[in-house]
This record gives sequence, C-alpha cells and structure tokens, in this order.
Amino acid sequence: MEFASFAEAWGELDACGVVPVDPEVASPPPVPGVLASLELTLRDTARRMHLAPAEVACGEDGDERLACPADRIASRLDHLLHKMHLAPLALMPRCRWRPVLDAVAFSLAEDRAWQEVESETTLILNTRDALVAGPADLNTVNALVAALLGEGGSAEEAIAIVPLSGQLLVEVVPGLGVRIDVATEAIGDAVRERLAEDGP
Repeated sequence: MEFASFAEAWGELDACGVVPVDPEVASPPPVPGVLASLELTLRDTARRMHLAPAEVACGEDGDERLACPADRIASRLDHLLHKMHLAPLALMPRCRWRPVLDAVAFSLAEDRAWQEVESETTLILNTRDALVAGPADLNTVNALVAALLGEGGSAEEAIAIVPLSGQLLVEVVPGLGVRIDVATEAIGDAVRERLAEDGP
C-alpha cells in the first residue's frame, strides 16, 4: 500500500466518475483546510445501497437498505471486494487522515501490515491524500474497515473506497455502516448477490 497525492488521486477518481456529493463544491475539491468535509459519490449513480444494522436510520427515500448485523459488515464488504475483483482501490478520508488514524490506533496496534502503512503517515496526517491498495492488500483494508466500524464514532472518521476500474464507490461511516453507490442496475444486482453469499 502506498500514498498518492490528492491532486494525482483526483485525476484517477475523476476518470472513474467520482464527484463531490455537494454540487456547489468545485472539482477538483479544495484541500482539507478550505473544505472541512468532502463526501463523494458517482457522477451517474443508478442505485444507492446501505449495508447497516436494521435499527440504524440512514439513507434517503429510494435508497436500498441491506440489513446486516454490525459485527458482520466488515466481513461482507471484504467478501464483496474479493469476489468482484475490485482492487486496485483508492482509499480517501472524508475529512483528513488524522482522525481516521486516531480512531484505529488501538485496534490495529498489533497489525504488522497496518503498522507499515502508519509509519509512512507523518506527512499526510492533515491531508486527503489517497491510500492505494492492490489485491494483496485487501486483508489490510478489511482490518482498517473493521477497526473503523468497531472503534470509530463519527462521520469525521469516514473513508471512501473507490475501485480504480470505476462504476462503484463505497463509503465506510462509523456509527452508520457502509454506503455503496453503483453506476448501473446490473452492478447493483451483482453487489447484492455477492453480499448475500456471505450469509444472513
């Protein structure tokens, strides 16, 4: 896993059809010091899905809810990323990396692969630089997602996960679950099928 500058990553994300949720935010968006929060979506979203516990209120009218126990969300997302061969991925914080790293510091203190990533974060703590993960890094991505959902407590710690092949965007939001935006109904059907394979 390695970091890419925000400017470099945004070129890739723009090619994947990624845009800010807020239509008033310029593209490319400003740096964190100018814009406190940057929520991402797809330019053409055919379906929005929420993987969350049944008791958690999230989403809007028309969104698809996929009920999932809180302790199974990370493993279901991991199953999806593996089965649909979605790596390489770009991971980007909604706000900046510092609150994300603080939220997972205790849970991942013994995770050797994550510690190697964290050792490179000194210069990116207050940035939205993207963390690029390949197929061999999916276990580390899963560990990060599980730690965020288990230990995180606010949207400030949310991260977007964007397959560089495009057509799909995932946002992990502590306290709410996982939002999945898909570009076509066919991809939405495939996502639902893969998530269903990981059990009830």
